[in-house]
Amino acid sequence: MDKFPEAFERFEKSEVDLDKIRDSNDLIRKFRYWNNIGTTTHQQDISLKKIARERGIKIVGAKGISERKGVSREALKKRYTAVTYHTKKGDVMRIRARDSKGRFTKK
Repeated sequence: MDKFPEAFERFEKSEVDLDKIRDSNDLIRKFRYWNNIGTTTHQQDISLKKIARERGIKIVGAKGISERKGVSREALKKRYTAVTYHTKKGDVMRIRARDSKGRFTKK
């Protein structure tokens, strides 16, 4: 098993054109395809994002709930820290409050 920098140098020398890569996720996808392995390690993903940053490729991170829903974080925090509804099979819906840290309060 060879080390990551040597593997990436061989990846660059192959027919992959780094100028056509749109973002860091695209770089990771192409490296996985070139490597013939469906996954890469977390350290390899970090190294690929570091290389993308050095080459001027746009870094794409995971989207949070507020970004996906298009709502501010404060509005979501108010909604999720107020009351939580629980259902069990054959039971009536129960309401349990949460404290400010998101833990369920005792009955």
